[in-house]
Amino acid sequence: MAKIIVDKNLLMTLLNLSSVVEARDSYTGGHIWRVSEYSKLLAEKVGLKKEDILKAQLCGLVHDLGKVSTPDSILNKKGRLDDYEFEIMKAHTQTGKLLIEPHPLSSLVVDTIYNHHERIDGRGYPEGLSAQKHTLYSKIVGLADAFDAMTSERPYRSAMEKNEAINQIEEGLGLQFDRALGEKYIELAEAGSFDNVIGHFDYEKEMLSCPVCGPIISYGAEKKDGDHISCNNCSYEFKMHKQKSTFELEATNRYNPLIKSNGDKEVITQFSKAFVDRITIKKSWIWK
Repeated sequence: MAKIIVDKNLLMTLLNLSSVVEARDSYTGGHIWRVSEYSKLLAEKVGLKKEDILKAQLCGLVHDLGKVSTPDSILNKKGRLDDYEFEIMKAHTQTGKLLIEPHPLSSLVVDTIYNHHERIDGRGYPEGLSAQKHTLYSKIVGLADAFDAMTSERPYRSAMEKNEAINQIEEGLGLQFDRALGEKYIELAEAGSFDNVIGHFDYEKEMLSCPVCGPIISYGAEKKDGDHISCNNCSYEFKMHKQKSTFELEATNRYNPLIKSNGDKEVITQFSKAFVDRITIKKSWIWK
């Protein structure tokens, strides 16, 4: 099969775009890493080849790019969105498509960016596509994205327990989710394959909860006992106290917007290490 050679630096420009969203959305810290990991594990479970597993990870990292244009008042609203606000939120799929199309590698990910909220029963958005028109990667990332939304803190509700989220996936088989993929996803979840991904932003790093306003906080590998960090949402500053594999936060009684977390950069760097300096991309990666 013919292949396309892509410079690694060009891929990095695509990946760096994905970190912009989480810098703005206080409640989805670690989201792109978790969706990418869930997508990788599902791709492995269904027997995809190594290069296709990498594509699933890549699509997971960039799927929410369009949220960069969603207003903060909607991204971080405490209550549920009204109909008008939900229409604005749904526009992130179209915005993401428009933003990524000029990029030289857009054909690798544009389908997933645009279609990861489509449903098998045709009641999704933006186009209400029938099941036959869904691609494998948009279905994989759509499952991973929905599961992470359920098991993560949101402005309007607490995170679901894993078993409750599994039940939601099971109820949506053949409706919201592809049945065959969904059954494999449930097998992974029940086997504990996601346990070190849920509530994390890296395999060894659990999310921290802001004691002041609630959103979860990620942190870089350079952080150590006694360092300071501030919440991306309220800018309140905390002193970090190492506790086994995580940190406890002590309020400093001041605000400091200059030391907010930046864990996504490490996620992108780690992912890029899976590639050599020039990446061989199969034509089967390209969406047409």
